Amino acid sequence: VQLLVPTLPTPPGKEATAGAIERQRARLTENIWYSMWHTFSFSFGVYVLVQQSWWRGVILELKPELLYVDWQTHEFDSWMRLYYQVELAFWITCLVFHGFQSIQKDFLEMLLHHLVTIYLILVSGIVGFTRCGICVLVFHDIADVFLYSAKAADKAGVKPRAVVDLLFGLFVLAFFVGRMILYPGIVVVPAYIYAVSQEYWFSMPQFKDVKYSMKLGDPGTLCLPIAMTILLGVHCYWWALICKMIWKTVQNGSVTEEGDIRSDDESEEAEPKKSK
Repeated sequence: VQLLVPTLPTPPGKEATAGAIERQRARLTENIWYSMWHTFSFSFGVYVLVQQSWWRGVILELKPELLYVDWQTHEFDSWMRLYYQVELAFWITCLVFHGFQSIQKDFLEMLLHHLVTIYLILVSGIVGFTRCGICVLVFHDIADVFLYSAKAADKAGVKPRAVVDLLFGLFVLAFFVGRMILYPGIVVVPAYIYAVSQEYWFSMPQFKDVKYSMKLGDPGTLCLPIAMTILLGVHCYWWALICKMIWKTVQNGSVTEEGDIRSDDESEEAEPKKSK
């Protein structure tokens, strides 16, 4: 990746010190790497997904029950297993090196995201919620493709700026559709309906007189739905930051470094602004 990084322009409003240029170069290299990885990961995930017989029913016909009903009998073929292994290895690496990367404002949120993601991959693979696991990974990867591409283009000073604005716009659209609509609508909410056992709900006093006609299949677990809900909470926090970014973009007329909420280092934020 280092060979792809050109001589960088000096960040606006900052002195051309060796340290500043080196930090910018490191951040650009980091963003290029993540952009390449998520492009590969999303493409691989889509390839594995479309090989499955159930994907049309879940995605096109909006039948999320196919992810959960009789989940203990779901297939886990060699391509799915390989995809799981690659994703698990990547996220474990992200967790290990999280403290060595440039410190961002959402450091703790990213740490929580990595831990929950690793838990979901491990448990869904072991227990048998593999259909759910693949959908979660694919729904999440598409937004990161545009996020890190936009950040890399921004750090490299790509001209015209409309290219950066377009990439950020595609990121916002992909994030909203993938993580705020498809993820909760197809994965999270149906998990509580179909994955949790019928006996569990009926054991609660408030449901003792309820007659539920739908067959839920084999008993499920609350662990994965709760973990996915925590992940959705992190997404809601990030969506609030994205809305803030959009507001700043509207005010500035273009995506600037001040408008890119997640790209700011804590160290740079602490630097006093020079008076004009």
